[in-house]
Amino acid sequence: VLFGPNNAGKSNILSAIDRLLGERYPTYIEMLESDFFMRDKTAHPTTSIIARFSEPYHRDRQGNTHNVVGVTYGYNGNPTENILHNGLGQKLFISNEDRATCQSFLIDAERNIQSAFNYGSKYSLLSKFSHQIHKALSAEHKEELSAAFNQIKSSFEKTSEFSGFFDRFSDALKGAVKGFVHSLAVDFSAYDPNNYAKSLRIYAKEGDSIRSFEEFGTGEQQVLLMAFVKAYMEVFTSESFVLIIEEPEAHLHPLAQKWLKEYIVEMCSAGIQVIVSTHSTDFIDAEYLDGLVRVYKEGGVTKAIQLSKDDLSSFCVASGVPEDKTSPESVVDFYATKLFADQLKGMFAETIILVEGETEFFAIPTYLKRIGFSMAEHGMEIINCRGKTAIPLF
Repeated sequence: VLFGPNNAGKSNILSAIDRLLGERYPTYIEMLESDFFMRDKTAHPTTSIIARFSEPYHRDRQGNTHNVVGVTYGYNGNPTENILHNGLGQKLFISNEDRATCQSFLIDAERNIQSAFNYGSKYSLLSKFSHQIHKALSAEHKEELSAAFNQIKSSFEKTSEFSGFFDRFSDALKGAVKGFVHSLAVDFSAYDPNNYAKSLRIYAKEGDSIRSFEEFGTGEQQVLLMAFVKAYMEVFTSESFVLIIEEPEAHLHPLAQKWLKEYIVEMCSAGIQVIVSTHSTDFIDAEYLDGLVRVYKEGGVTKAIQLSKDDLSSFCVASGVPEDKTSPESVVDFYATKLFADQLKGMFAETIILVEGETEFFAIPTYLKRIGFSMAEHGMEIINCRGKTAIPLF
């Protein structure tokens, strides 16, 4: 969870991860003026994105495995040379098939899911699903699939990968946010003997009527796409997804935001890596401390802070908490039960004022306003600690 004020660089981090792991081959993606450091490609012609994986990501032609993979644009200052490398400048030649074993999908602020449900790219979600289904069908029902198209429909239904996927997809949608009126349905609208699964079309439904994707609310599009990814991962466990969501709270009412946070936690439990950027306190939960990353700017440069349970426990002890009163195991539970959503607003501030209670919480902004000082303009937040003894906690 990347959180912090606007223009801190959260979107750039999401974009960098998706540029390296996304559908398009990294070296073919054009660099924009805004992609260069400080927007100055003359002074900084070379840009690198480097990722470290917990397992080997690529095996080269010599049989060597690589856990670190990077893409560099303007290699050695040459604006026309873009390379994939091992983090040390040694060029790597990675196939799209290798890249597909760990692929990111970015749900950006526009929330347009139509691109995920078409065959325009063989690496779109639907194309990847089609490929997996076709492999299974070709192996298990090749003779049966040469029969009439009605028999092909029957074969799809007999294929565990197919039926299992949509059973899981249906289950994933049952818990959808109340008030969503659309759902996704499946149709066999064309016969393609070269890839039977390409007869599959996904469309939107409202009751028994077919609707276009454009009629989806932006919140609905996001949830339905997430449900599709979750179901895909649960069926085809050989592939890894990094699902990237820009501001998941956008276009959702407050209760829906809370539900979505719970749903994202479920996705993580199912083995999907999820990265979100947010301005909502609903996604900042001390219970998941290890996954919280505060993004901020210092001297115009993006910085990030990510704490562990051990870091927080050590900080508490160094700040005066008796060692027998805290531990990495207990400190997260302690803060999870002490923090309120209104207090977490301070995570987005440049300056925080800790106060004892309601009197100071309501009075100080009034005094400052009277003398013409805007707290919002200066990025300041007052935190009601709910008691004098709680101030050291915060």
